[in-house]
Amino acid sequence: MKTNFNLKKYNTFNINCFCDSFFEIKKEQDFFDFLKTNPKKILFLGNGSNLLFTKNFQGTVVYSNIKEIKEIKKTKSNVYLKVSSGYNWDDFVKYCVQNNYYGAENLSLIPGKIGGSVVQNIGAYGMEIKDIVYSVECINIKTKKRQILLNKDCDFQYRSSIFKTKLKDYFILNVVFKVSLKEKYVLEYVSFKNPTLKKMRQHILKIRKSKLPSPKETGNAGSFFKNPIISKTKLNKIIKKYPSVPYFKTDNGYKIPTAWLLDMAGFKNRKYLKCGVYEKLPSIVININNATGKEIYDFSQDIIKEIKEKFNISLEKEVIII
Repeated sequence: MKTNFNLKKYNTFNINCFCDSFFEIKKEQDFFDFLKTNPKKILFLGNGSNLLFTKNFQGTVVYSNIKEIKEIKKTKSNVYLKVSSGYNWDDFVKYCVQNNYYGAENLSLIPGKIGGSVVQNIGAYGMEIKDIVYSVECINIKTKKRQILLNKDCDFQYRSSIFKTKLKDYFILNVVFKVSLKEKYVLEYVSFKNPTLKKMRQHILKIRKSKLPSPKETGNAGSFFKNPIISKTKLNKIIKKYPSVPYFKTDNGYKIPTAWLLDMAGFKNRKYLKCGVYEKLPSIVININNATGKEIYDFSQDIIKEIKEKFNISLEKEVIII
């Protein structure tokens, strides 16, 4: 347990903020030992790649650094992998590709750890983590009891899960993934001839590196906002003014890229002193010159207000605000 701990290296926005105490977990028993201290306020932290600290955290940050992966079952079609919450997500994707396990490759290079990735239901290029999650082993910090939730119990939604809504006080220990032994690809958003697992990963790595800023160089948390889903009526109104608007039909309506909305609103070409949007992909809010979390938050509120006024679309934050 460390007190008055600086979290700057533990959040990808590179916000200089502190927590009252910091506890690192390297094995499961560490967490049960921690619970014996009867902590009052807890924040579970992985890579800090999907949150924004707007102030110091008055409580204990629990940092999961359990890094284990093992095969627990194998059939003719699938393999079941049990992975600890502190295992790096992209290392898991790399592991799958190296072993010819199909299902995770489209999610290459998404930052974060296994635990946070499930909470957020990460997704990219036509895939989401929910597509390969079999079950989640977690601990209710109030009862201190283990629970196993099957995929259907996790209430996976677009960039959300039950761990982000109803079960915020549950600590994820392990996730069991069901990946395929049979060759199959999701090519809806990534298409090229004669794909292989390694080619798919290399292709996506190349795309993401060309579009996304590295947090080591520019503070950011990836896409700050969810891509809004709107009605056909609202879409038609936008098409009349912007005939080339990109959109994708979903089960709930029509999805429009936030990056396009911000580009049309002129955010990409504006100059800022402390924070702004990434010029290659304006849906990414960046920390330009040691901005505080509050300054970044206020800027995001300005974006929401302007998009609402211009398009009558309400943007929803993907990033968790602390």
